[in-house]
Amino acid sequence: MELKIPSGFSERSLRFGDHLLYIYENDEQQFYTSMPFMKAGIENNEKCIYIGDADSSAKISDFLEKLNIDSEDTKKTGQLCITTHKDLFLNGGSFNPEKMRGILRKTIENIPEEGWTGLRVVQEMSELSRYFQENDKLLEYEGDLSYNIPKRSAVFLCQYDGRRFERKTLVQVVKLHNIVVVGDTIYENQLKVDLNEVLPVQNEETTYKIES
Repeated sequence: MELKIPSGFSERSLRFGDHLLYIYENDEQQFYTSMPFMKAGIENNEKCIYIGDADSSAKISDFLEKLNIDSEDTKKTGQLCITTHKDLFLNGGSFNPEKMRGILRKTIENIPEEGWTGLRVVQEMSELSRYFQENDKLLEYEGDLSYNIPKRSAVFLCQYDGRRFERKTLVQVVKLHNIVVVGDTIYENQLKVDLNEVLPVQNEETTYKIES
């Protein structure tokens, strides 16, 4: 039987393995979905990680406090981790999907031993717009979350500031998520495709292989 988990922002439940996309258009919308999502994970005894830029990460504790979540206590127990892309996996100013893949795999493997029911990750992707000139690494990373990261006990919410990414990039990103969030409504994404349909194969050495 498939396990249902609370989304926090909608009456509709989610599943471990879901890969959510939320594109927002103004500052007020930025935390509209992510904070209730995080609160629901904490209350469901999931390990929760927020990855963003320095500005947004600094605000998370205040938002959670407003939702009656003691962020300091949850950080002390290891249930809550608030960090930035720069601290976590930007290497020399470049975006490194392989490093992030390793971090997530190790974190997921440790979930049962640490006693959590699963892993819940929010990623504010907008900071990444300043670190790459081409979209291939971003799409490769999103493809990892959809296909190559073992997600039986993990759920991901990726947030994009629609003002900071080109429309053609967002169109490609949409195709790599199985869930699209609009306001407090959850939609199954009928446009989702394999990564190889989004990221062109250049040669045998750089072919992106999707694990079966």
